[in-house]
Amino acid sequence: MLFFGSSVMVSQFSFIAWGTFMEYSWDIMEPFSYMILLGNFTASFYYYTFKHQDLQLANLSSSFSQRLANRLYKRNGLDIKDYKQKEARI
Repeated sequence: MLFFGSSVMVSQFSFIAWGTFMEYSWDIMEPFSYMILLGNFTASFYYYTFKHQDLQLANLSSSFSQRLANRLYKRNGLDIKDYKQKEARI
């Protein structure tokens, strides 16, 4: 996930640099950079809206590990709610 996030950031920067210095000028690329910023902000906002957590590496890591654990529980037939109730009762 860290590789994916950094590759997106590097590709966005590379696109803006290529467009500004190689192909076009800043006058052409400025609206593109604003749209990229708006897309990043919108994705972060939707993450915060649906997960109710800040977009930080620790929160992403715990979110992905919890999702993987839930898949493994479901695949192996473990009811986690029942397990938590029994654990609280003990």
